[in-house]
Amino acid sequence: MNLRRRLTVISSLVFGIIFACCSLIIYTLFYQTSQHALYKDLQQTTLLTAIYYLEKDEQPQQQHQLVKAQFDELLQSTQVAIFNQLNQIEYGDLKSETALLASYIAKVKKQGKLFFKGEDSFYFGLFYKDNQGDFVVFIKKDSQLFQSQMELLLAILIIVLLVGWISIIVLSKYLTSIAYKPLRRIIAEVSNKELSKLQEPIAIAKAEDELQELLITYNKLLARVADTFSIQHNFVNYVSHEFRTPLAAIRGQMEVFSQKDRTPAEYQEVTLSVLAHIDFLTQIINNMLLLAGSNKPQEPLQTVRVDELLWDCMDRCQQLFQATFTVDFPPLPPTLLLLKALESPMQLACYNILENAVKYSDNKPIHIQFERVAEQLKVSIYDQGIGIAADELPYVTDTFYRGKQARQFKGSGIGLSLTKNVCKQYDIQLLIKDKATERAAGNNTFKGTGTVVELLFPIYSK
Repeated sequence: MNLRRRLTVISSLVFGIIFACCSLIIYTLFYQTSQHALYKDLQQTTLLTAIYYLEKDEQPQQQHQLVKAQFDELLQSTQVAIFNQLNQIEYGDLKSETALLASYIAKVKKQGKLFFKGEDSFYFGLFYKDNQGDFVVFIKKDSQLFQSQMELLLAILIIVLLVGWISIIVLSKYLTSIAYKPLRRIIAEVSNKELSKLQEPIAIAKAEDELQELLITYNKLLARVADTFSIQHNFVNYVSHEFRTPLAAIRGQMEVFSQKDRTPAEYQEVTLSVLAHIDFLTQIINNMLLLAGSNKPQEPLQTVRVDELLWDCMDRCQQLFQATFTVDFPPLPPTLLLLKALESPMQLACYNILENAVKYSDNKPIHIQFERVAEQLKVSIYDQGIGIAADELPYVTDTFYRGKQARQFKGSGIGLSLTKNVCKQYDIQLLIKDKATERAAGNNTFKGTGTVVELLFPIYSK
């Protein structure tokens, strides 16, 4: 059973149960109210009957005629029986029910009045004291009219219940068809979505409801899935590209080398070339292990100077990209610039940061600032590039992740991930900010566009 049909059934059942309970309450209240009104009517008729029969000798003729007129009007469908002190019928036409009424005489005398039911009639008994003696007056009224009214009410309630039930079912189907129309559109769009268009979000109607919230959440999930596919694609490209070149070089050299005998010098040359390619492959594998966080340093840590690492990286960027750097380097204690680390991964991390700054800012000047924060060294790298969208900032250090703006530039998406793992190994706090995002948050110290990378180094200890 689908959700639409289930909701129709549930709404119909709820309506049926509620209306049935309400109908039962209405029927019960009407029954009790009508019976109470009948009781009052019979009580009045019984008293009038007693006055008509037993007070005739004491009332003026004119007053008695008035009582008689009321009596004739009320007793059109009523029968009377008046029992004397000897429990014999003295007045009335209920002699055929003498035995039944006689069984209630004692109760009527004890209680003063009594209302009870027969198979098809209502009875009311009244104990009446008169100068002629004590009498018990009984009134019998046919219950057919009362029963027919109750049956009519019950029939009306049942008909209304059935009509309402059918209306609720039809209306529920119609309303659910309207309510689920956008949901069916979403299902169709998701079913027909191709893998190549996975990054395209589903159109959201401007309606502030749960469906819009679901679509927003789903589009976010879709974006993450698309990013995951992009990461996988970048990973395959990176591995295939990085491994293909040295492996092709090794294969080519070995094929050429095997075609004829070689001199010892040629053997030595080819051997050194193959070893260089193997070292390059080893470095790639080490980078991959570093990405996974499983390449823990086995060598003893060295004492390196952070400023010298950065100057070396700046020199490489100037040689490769003709990059321009401005450096704010105030006088700092020498120990503040020292770090316990391995030089090779630290150079890799610093170079990745500077290379990104140069690449994404179209060779605009990069500003590097050294400063002292408490007893720690803080290095900030400012570029004037494309910046990073606020919703992408939490993911830029994920392995093989590339932001939408960054995809127009060549890259594999592992640089910042490597940097993050290196910083984590040496307790360096890495913080990446977007200038525009910071200004939107109220931080007006950042001007223009671009990215700021902040490195907060741990306190040096020997």
